[in-house]
Amino acid sequence: MPGTALCALAPGLVDTAMQDYLCDPAKTDAAHFPSLGNLRNARGTDAMPSADQAARNITGIINKLMAFPSGSFLDIRTMEVQD
Repeated sequence: MPGTALCALAPGLVDTAMQDYLCDPAKTDAAHFPSLGNLRNARGTDAMPSADQAARNITGIINKLMAFPSGSFLDIRTMEVQD
């Protein structure tokens, strides 16, 4: 399939309805799940953009994906996003 490339793109943390549940101390126990502290600290910061912003971030790097070998595993947090 000439001209076709595949990659796995990690979008990083994204503030979705799932975060509403995970970040609610009445529903989840950070003492039992220590990584919840990281999620709660990231919420409302650039480290956890809204779903709309995450989509804009992805569209901002789409053209850069072809510069990587097909089969690459990429993390958007390490790529420069262009608005």
